[in-house]
Amino acid sequence: MTPELRQLRYFVAVAEESSFTRAAARLTIAQQSLSQQITLLERMVGAKLFDRDSRGTALTEVGAVFLPEARAVLARADAAMGVVGQAVRGEAGQLRLAFLATTANYLLPPVVRAVRERLPELRLSTEETTISQLVEGITSGRYDIAFSRPPLVDTLATGR
Repeated sequence: MTPELRQLRYFVAVAEESSFTRAAARLTIAQQSLSQQITLLERMVGAKLFDRDSRGTALTEVGAVFLPEARAVLARADAAMGVVGQAVRGEAGQLRLAFLATTANYLLPPVVRAVRERLPELRLSTEETTISQLVEGITSGRYDIAFSRPPLVDTLATGR
């Protein structure tokens, strides 16, 4: 059985605070709930993760081995959420750009340069095409964006 991210966060908090009370306050959960989740986690891993006594809470040897692994999993989960956020904002993923030869020399180089500088996680592909292929590619979804010149096509949204 694999622990939940929540349990790993709880484990790391207790390890960092060396106290169930402070960890529970930091996590804004009841100390009893925190203790129950750590007990479940210890059952899952098959070992005691903390030594608890009147002076506080300390990691066991197994807990000390587990801590960097738990932190790495949490960091990777946070990074994954960051990448998803970038994709949602259009800052990561793929952008397929079509252009006409007449727009390439003056418009394309500064745009490509700016995109690569400001959005390094965004993969930009460019393709020179004709106006009819550009319109078909935009309407079919083959291209995400296109650089054209007047006359504009009535069925496409344009920005000037």
